[in-house]
Amino acid sequence: MEGRARPAALAVLLMASGCATLAPRFDQAVTTSFARQPMRKLETGRVELYYPESKREEAFRVIQRLDRCVEQLRRNRFSGTERPKVLAYLTTANFDNAYVQPQVGGLPLQMVLAHHFTTEFFNLLEIGTNHVDDVSCHEATHYVQFQEVDELWYYLNLAFGDLLDPNIFTESYFLEGLATYYEGRLERNTGRPHSPIWRGLFESGVALRKGELSSGDLSPSQRELLPFGGNYLAGMHFIEWLARRYGADRLWALIDVQGRSWVPVLGVSFRFMWVYGKGAGELVDEWRESLRHSGPWRERPEAQKVLDPDLGYFARLASAPDGTLATITAGRDAASELRVYGPGGSVRVRRPLTNFWPGRPYIATSPVSVSGLSFDGSGTHLYLVLADVGIDGDTAPKLLELDARDGRLLRAWETPDALGGGVDPSGSRYVFIRSQADTADLWELDLASGEQRALTHNQGRLTLGAPAPAADGRIVFARKIGDDFDLWLRGPDGAERPLTRDGRFNYSPRWEGADHVLALHEVDGRTQAVRIDVSTGAMSVLTDAPFVVMDPVPLPGGRLAFVNREGWGWTLDRMDLGQGHPLPAAEAAESPAPGSEAVPEPDVPVLSDDPYHALDHLLVPTLRGPFVSFGSRERYGGTQSTVYGGVSLQGSDRLGLHQYALNIGYETSDPGPTFSVGYGNYLLAPVYLQTVFSRAAEPALRDVSDNSFIPSVVDMSGGLYASRTFWTTPISLSFIGVHRTEGLESGSRSSDLFGPGVATAWSATESTPYAGVRRGIALTGSAQWFAKAFGSDFTFGDLRATAAFYTPLPFWARHTLQLTVRGRALAGAPARLLRVGGTNRGFLEWDSQPDKSQQGTGLAIFPDITFREPLRGYEDATLRCNEVVIAGARYRAPIIVDHGWSSFLWILPSFFIRQADIEVFGEWAHTWTAESSSGPATTGDHRSFGGALYFRTLWGSALPLSFYYQFAVRPDDGLTPLHIVGVSME
Repeated sequence: MEGRARPAALAVLLMASGCATLAPRFDQAVTTSFARQPMRKLETGRVELYYPESKREEAFRVIQRLDRCVEQLRRNRFSGTERPKVLAYLTTANFDNAYVQPQVGGLPLQMVLAHHFTTEFFNLLEIGTNHVDDVSCHEATHYVQFQEVDELWYYLNLAFGDLLDPNIFTESYFLEGLATYYEGRLERNTGRPHSPIWRGLFESGVALRKGELSSGDLSPSQRELLPFGGNYLAGMHFIEWLARRYGADRLWALIDVQGRSWVPVLGVSFRFMWVYGKGAGELVDEWRESLRHSGPWRERPEAQKVLDPDLGYFARLASAPDGTLATITAGRDAASELRVYGPGGSVRVRRPLTNFWPGRPYIATSPVSVSGLSFDGSGTHLYLVLADVGIDGDTAPKLLELDARDGRLLRAWETPDALGGGVDPSGSRYVFIRSQADTADLWELDLASGEQRALTHNQGRLTLGAPAPAADGRIVFARKIGDDFDLWLRGPDGAERPLTRDGRFNYSPRWEGADHVLALHEVDGRTQAVRIDVSTGAMSVLTDAPFVVMDPVPLPGGRLAFVNREGWGWTLDRMDLGQGHPLPAAEAAESPAPGSEAVPEPDVPVLSDDPYHALDHLLVPTLRGPFVSFGSRERYGGTQSTVYGGVSLQGSDRLGLHQYALNIGYETSDPGPTFSVGYGNYLLAPVYLQTVFSRAAEPALRDVSDNSFIPSVVDMSGGLYASRTFWTTPISLSFIGVHRTEGLESGSRSSDLFGPGVATAWSATESTPYAGVRRGIALTGSAQWFAKAFGSDFTFGDLRATAAFYTPLPFWARHTLQLTVRGRALAGAPARLLRVGGTNRGFLEWDSQPDKSQQGTGLAIFPDITFREPLRGYEDATLRCNEVVIAGARYRAPIIVDHGWSSFLWILPSFFIRQADIEVFGEWAHTWTAESSSGPATTGDHRSFGGALYFRTLWGSALPLSFYYQFAVRPDDGLTPLHIVGVSME
């Protein structure tokens, strides 16, 4: 059944949230890629694609595939409403992702695609690091679903701009599950639906649970399903079951019903009932029943022995000629680390990968970011390519050389657009993959000189992976042919020939002597380790692992090691090779020429291909129209009901280089209108420039505590801001000004504050999914200088610095200790200007004590210009001073729950309980107060001790809310114990 509500009530809800805001349209890396090069706009009948001029050939390939996918997806629609063209962007920013931004709050519906990827999992899941056109079909599914808006929200969006896509509330598992389901069903049998690794990841978890999956396993916060999340891994299999059981047309029927809903966030389960005759929870129960009967589940064979039972939620593996093994791994209770095993199998080295000091050589540490892990022939040096963080926040791969004896970093090389491969046995060169646009080539790096050179010069769309060099100069590598990967051999003379041509998944080749290669091969829908005779191509299956084999590597004495999937995690397994089981020669799949992959000739007419115009859509606001809200205030003379209304405009050009926001409003009895106008500019990207000017007004009020007069206030304020992020460190510069006019009983008076400021933050932390941040450092600093030279009525500085230190504790991996030191000084400011305490921890909070405050400055300009420093345990009390130093400690013990339901009381969206955090804390503030007419200079100590219980949840797959209770004892200032209950958003 579909929910309905009165249009008037919905209009109020809409207008109340309709104020324009000034924010970049894209992130820093993407916008920088647009600003630094000429851009063009390519158009077909269904797609508008903005792309860099230098990537024209790739853009034509992408738009051809994307247009066809959009056409096929739209055949499933129930609505007859004409939809606009898909708005898509191709960026040279290496952010290793693609996404669709739904229309919400003035942000338009848009698709962003990277021109290639440098994370190897795109290959392992049969997507292809250079098959961006196939990735665009996954994103097209999101786009077409979000476009399904009819009835009320269709007309509201048409009239007032990009307000809301009702389909964003169908939950993340439906959104991502549907897109993953269709990525392999649009012309090509590619991607995760056809990946034996992806299938095995899920089947192993089902076997562990004996089919007992629940609605909570579909949540993106279900940490057992890391590194992918339940919305992708379980979500696709649930959607696939729905399509198989009830037909794919009902998926689109649900999309249609949701797109017509008036209050889309409520009653999603009832819309499932409307379409399926059952609520979402009942459908999950039915799916679970089918999984219970999906056995018998496979088990590890006797010959397969466990060397390490816990490699976490993901791991990569390499072997040395003497039998030494190395893994890069991360677990739910263990941060990313390097493990080195001696030839006998015992752990020789365990070294965390996180760097904690400024000047760190790399930032990323996840094993998902690792490719090309390999030893040199001596077994003393270990190499890997890490998809690290770049200076603009994008992905910047690096080749790292580690000392295999202790894990120390020895050297690092920048290898842009690279995917790892392997080092040759002599240790003289490292062979890897580098991509230019959607074309991949083999490259080598001379380890003595650091020189890098291309070994191939391919043309057109081509995905390569996992090259492994031999001692004689030969290189075996994976190459995507059609929808699958085959193995190819490149000779010392540059000649290339296929080793496999069977139309199955073949990957991760490693040399076993001079005549054989170990590799992954798809057998009965699962990846197994195989041995391939290089001269004849004969293949023998060596393993019979129950679900997934990854990174098979040879060991001396005729043995094999590999990463084995078990449950929701991985183990390190070892076995004797033997002769294996010969596979019959498969019929060879037709292969294109070695230098490229055959791509169909364009069959979608291109309507235009023009240079980008700087004013493209700049004057078409993405948010436009009125807003209104209702409230009340205590006026001088009694309580008054108020109405606040106005109009908003918000927009930007299509590349997000120019943004603007305008709000004009008036509230009952205000002394004049309020307004704000802002402009943002990214032409100097990665530097973002912003200016804001506003007028705010408040009428005269009465203080309900003593019936005293509070004057009316009119603030004219403005600011100039420049900001950018270096790697993960933001830096901002500002110049702000405030002109305040107060209406006193005796007349009006004005005051001014003007001055420049700077702020930054830096952190280096190690975290785990269950414990959160458990080790590291976080620093922040800011300074603002107000001076009469700039027109201020006062000259003083606002200086602030914080330092936080995190450390794990013994006996349990999940409890942590945080130590903090904060300092704030208003140098030269009027006495008692700084407020300490009196700050809520959440957006809703109920205190057991009434708010109380020490005497302030007596200067009317300052009451609403906040110079405030929070003090835990003093949420109800405000101290006044000029300087403060606060030392604090917090102990946290998380109790993991990770359980959820498809809806809360049927009406509200999904509800997922993440964990309960038990905290014990203490803070000690030492304050200094300058001499003033209120009294002499003083100092004081203000302590608080207490505990808290946080109940951390996730609503609707997207809204993280924490419900908390806190108790605090304050031995100073004559304060009694404080109880707080509240709600905060993380």
